[in-house]
Amino acid sequence: MTTNEYLARLKSCLECIDASEREAAVQFYTEYFEDAGEENAEKVMAELGSPEKLARDIIKQSAGSAPRRNGSLRRSIHRHTCRNHKCKAYTAARQ
Repeated sequence: MTTNEYLARLKSCLECIDASEREAAVQFYTEYFEDAGEENAEKVMAELGSPEKLARDIIKQSAGSAPRRNGSLRRSIHRHTCRNHKCKAYTAARQ
């Protein structure tokens, strides 16, 4: 899998979180890959795990740090509308 394929799968699995959070996460990992260099892309992928696993971790972190709205804690991430219900990360975060 190429870096671009990895990042595309990650972005796809993050469709169920806020767009700004998703873009920030994808940008962070894009820069992470760039800093490591193309020659180390496979090592980085091995370190991070599958895009689905990484997305699951990001979703859980996002749900744990949900901002307050109207004085109440926003519901967990699986309450959000997700256009990618078949994503393994989305399914795992719901459990």
